[in-house]
Amino acid sequence: MTETAARRGRPSARQRILEAAEAVAQQVGPAHLSLDAVAERAGVSKGGLLYHFPSKQALIVAVIEQHIHEIECARERAEAEQPPSSCPVATGHIDAFAQKLCSNADGVPPGILAALAETPALLEPFRDFNRRFVERLDRSKPNWETAMIAFYVVEGMKALQIFGADPLDLDSRRSVLDAMRRLVGEEDRPAAAE
Repeated sequence: MTETAARRGRPSARQRILEAAEAVAQQVGPAHLSLDAVAERAGVSKGGLLYHFPSKQALIVAVIEQHIHEIECARERAEAEQPPSSCPVATGHIDAFAQKLCSNADGVPPGILAALAETPALLEPFRDFNRRFVERLDRSKPNWETAMIAFYVVEGMKALQIFGADPLDLDSRRSVLDAMRRLVGEEDRPAAAE
């Protein structure tokens, strides 16, 4: 992409391919995802697609990594907006998910979930994402475990949403997230005297 095209906001061929792969995977499922269909939808030649992604698995990994990058960016923005607290990392994680919940944005494209089930090695980007979150927590703070509880609550809510198995309505999910925010915010309060 030329610098002029970048300034105009036109997506690069790589980005168009990633968006096309998500759309095709949602339509036909990753098992039936063909590089030809993705190339056609992205408006690039198959050779152009292979230049960026030499295999179907490389393309699916890139879609997963892009999804994770978007989550991390949302979490960083939410974390930066937090008032000083004992655990802005956990509060940012909660708020990023709450914003996604309110925008009704989808989680991992359903077609990608099937690919994960077929090829467990594709889970590695998610494992790295989770490791990075845990590494950012300050274990010297009191009750750092509360931040981990918040992480597990958010990730569990995501899983339920992805699989369409969440028994709560949107307002109830927001209430749960608000309760988690309060719990994380209480980390610095001294324990009551016994």
